Amino acid sequence: MLFEREALDTIEDTDGPVNTTERAVAYFKAKQPDFTFIHLDHIDHAGHKYGYRTSEHYKSIEEADRLIGEAIHGLEAAGILAQTILIITSDHGGVGKGHGGATLAEIEIPWIIAGPGVAPAKELTSFVNIYDTAATVTHIFGLTAPDCWIAKPVLEAFGSP
Repeated sequence: MLFEREALDTIEDTDGPVNTTERAVAYFKAKQPDFTFIHLDHIDHAGHKYGYRTSEHYKSIEEADRLIGEAIHGLEAAGILAQTILIITSDHGGVGKGHGGATLAEIEIPWIIAGPGVAPAKELTSFVNIYDTAATVTHIFGLTAPDCWIAKPVLEAFGSP
């Protein structure tokens, strides 16, 4: 399960990454939400179908880059880009046509953050786990993380050690 459905105000199941992005942009303009999660899963599908690090996989990454750009333009058009923190990440890498192992190619991911309060153009030197993303979002909203979490907010991104 990717998320607990009852914890959300709105869930948009869409047909493909372009439709997902278009609907997200429309939602930004209509609702100016405090939090939005956009899942572009076509990169994972390309990795499974054609293989990770193939030309087809890289084309799917280029498409995601274009769609992220559209989402950013949508935030700007909605008048909320200046107060928005963006986190762009992947849930895993891959080897061949699969993933789930412990190789660097499977566990090393991009983790990008930008927005107000985030140190600009800073390359992180600390190790970041995928689950640190949730702890970072918790930190951004000033919430207290559950005691059972082993995740930690990526404070280095905000200029703190």
